[in-house]
Amino acid sequence: QPGAAFAAQDRLGAGRKAGGAERPWDEKVAGLAPVSGRVASTVPMADRLKQVGKFAEAQCLPLGLVFSMVFGALIPALGVAASSGDWLAIFCVVAIFLIGGMKLKTAEAKEAMAAWQTTAAGMVSIL
Repeated sequence: QPGAAFAAQDRLGAGRKAGGAERPWDEKVAGLAPVSGRVASTVPMADRLKQVGKFAEAQCLPLGLVFSMVFGALIPALGVAASSGDWLAIFCVVAIFLIGGMKLKTAEAKEAMAAWQTTAAGMVSIL
């Protein structure tokens, strides 16, 4: 039914201000528009790509780990060849700490050093 999408938006929009506060999902509903009975996104493809890029940049280490696991499952011969020496494990550990350090903001590092007792307790617990 073509009118169903409009009715759903009207119901969501009617309760927009419940007790004077906006509902958090109303922002997302505002970015949607009815198209021939369905709700389609009006966000341009370039904006979606920027959102995906920001997500990938923020989550680069977990995404890299998942990609490596899938790649290793699909092509196990490369994993066996790479496991013949310790160089890959050393490289991966260095890369993780290097990437993590490059993403660390100066203010966060200063904040951590100001709380030296907590930082020292964390280092002792790791060792």
